[in-house]
Amino acid sequence: MLTRRLVAGGIASLGWTALGLQLYLTLQSAIAHEIPLVEDVVKYLSFFTTITNLLIAACLTLVVCEPDEESFWNWPGVQTALAVYILVVAIVYAAVLQGLWIPEGLEYLTDRFFHAVLPMLYIAYWVFFTPKGSLRFSDQIFWQGYPLIYLIYTLTRGALIGAYPYPFLDVVRDGYEGVFLNSLVLLALFVTLGSFLILIDWLVANLQTRWQGQLPG
Repeated sequence: MLTRRLVAGGIASLGWTALGLQLYLTLQSAIAHEIPLVEDVVKYLSFFTTITNLLIAACLTLVVCEPDEESFWNWPGVQTALAVYILVVAIVYAAVLQGLWIPEGLEYLTDRFFHAVLPMLYIAYWVFFTPKGSLRFSDQIFWQGYPLIYLIYTLTRGALIGAYPYPFLDVVRDGYEGVFLNSLVLLALFVTLGSFLILIDWLVANLQTRWQGQLPG
């Protein structure tokens, strides 16, 4: 348990550092371009990437502060849902978004952390420290709540200000029909990755049971 808390604390610290650095860069840009700070902070918090990294940092911080196995943030379903979300962040960025801009300096560091470093670290945490054997395919129904709420928020905010955080959710560019089709593709990605992690969960649990059964009594 101590090792788990140390690892969780290390990943959380990196997460908060990257989030803080990106917020600083956002505020710095807002001041330079004379954009209202509140407006730029809302924009900063309107990216699925930012929110997901924030959720992971918060979850792992709570694991450190209150490591009770029965706590909500320690539930395998919660930690696996976060693993699905951060995998989607990494895959969509690599496949669709990476070529749309060229970050430099500190922005490059935060970009790499949000889309590569934290996904790898958190998946490693999930593999080695999240209890295995309790997941069910039906859990994925609840896992889609966060992406659905984010989609509704993004479309509502976009309709009000005429701007969208991602091109595949841009109603101005693709219309609502195009965004709906893109959302179905993303849903398929969420479900596929969720199913894959559930299968890994079952496989690891089975191997652990067999290994424990072979130990001398």
